[in-house]
Amino acid sequence: MIKLFIIKCYLTLFSPEDISIFVDNENKLCIEDSKQNYKQIIQLDQSLNVTDFQTTFVENGVIISINKKSF
Repeated sequence: MIKLFIIKCYLTLFSPEDISIFVDNENKLCIEDSKQNYKQIIQLDQSLNVTDFQTTFVENGVIISINKKSF
């Protein structure tokens, strides 16, 4: 099944680092900074294919909003 993630990152004025978001080989959504330090954020599992979800959290001064739509 194809998963569509619409991910928005709002960097604060105090957080100039480049942030990338990706899914690692353990099927976990991760955030990575420019120093290649990354942290696993959320476990992606089959239940996410069933319903849409939205989550917002703060990681190192970065507000991250994740919207997931199932098709």
